[in-house]
Amino acid sequence: MNIYEMKLHEKILRNDEDNGDYEVIRVPGGWIYRHFSWMAIENQEYANHNWIGDSVFVPFNDEFQEQDIKMAKTFKKTALARE
Repeated sequence: MNIYEMKLHEKILRNDEDNGDYEVIRVPGGWIYRHFSWMAIENQEYANHNWIGDSVFVPFNDEFQEQDIKMAKTFKKTALARE
């Protein structure tokens, strides 16, 4: 699925072991991109892990929409040809 096909409040989660997790949420007028990563806090008495996150709103822009649709169709054709 590409971001232009998302329904309102739908989420896409991407896992990246090196850089944390990324979540894209469809909201009115665009998307919210959220990045999460773990931060370990350790001392002699305990170890604690906390989520560190940041978010950014990305307004709707159809500049790449046609390109995404073409790429999705090409990928689908390639996958079907391999079957």
